[in-house]
Amino acid sequence: MTERALDLDPSTASATPPTGALTEPVTVVARIVGAGNDTDHQVSDLKKKTAGKHITAIATAWEHSLALTADGQVIAAGSEKTGSDPGVETETSGKRIIAISAGESHSLALTAEGEVIGVGYDGNKKISGLLAQTAGKRFTTVLASRDSSFALTDEDQLIAAGVSPYKEASDLAAKTAGKRVTAVAATWYHSLALTVDGEVVGAGWDSDKRVSGLMAQTAGKHITAIAAARPTAWP
Repeated sequence: MTERALDLDPSTASATPPTGALTEPVTVVARIVGAGNDTDHQVSDLKKKTAGKHITAIATAWEHSLALTADGQVIAAGSEKTGSDPGVETETSGKRIIAISAGESHSLALTAEGEVIGVGYDGNKKISGLLAQTAGKRFTTVLASRDSSFALTDEDQLIAAGVSPYKEASDLAAKTAGKRVTAVAATWYHSLALTVDGEVVGAGWDSDKRVSGLMAQTAGKHITAIAAARPTAWP
């Protein structure tokens, strides 16, 4: 059997298997390769803590990074604790985690049972506001952004929280009410949702038409994927 290394690049938060013709079974061994700002050791410490482990997912933010092992353990590095916050590793200990997401100052994790766990700064209710809406629901997706948090239920309902002057959370939840949402993307001050019918719904800061312009160009088309990028100019 051939063993090949698969590098997980935190800048893309995804992994692509080796290409080319294979003539024998291949075992892919994932390892993290990181670069960039490391003032809080969000890169170097994550690489150290994940050495020798099989990593299946990664998430990066401003000052902290997360990794998820094949057996559902969360590994964190950098400035991922806020005040007396015990940190995402402690909060998820003993639970099998299947998804992770890192926001600027908070982290979200999803258990195998569909429970949402949130840790970090909650001054604008982006954690407590989300958790208050999760009772009795089972979730399939979590997303942490700058001032907002999002989650999708197993019935494709979008849940959002976080107080922001641009209302990227509350407005997106309102616009998708009654719609089945299959994907959500968000960054600083704006957010996007994709419905089961391929419709793109957007909310948040739009002075440069990043929301309305995209929605205008996708109207009448069946869209299969969405992504949101951080603004190059500030509102």
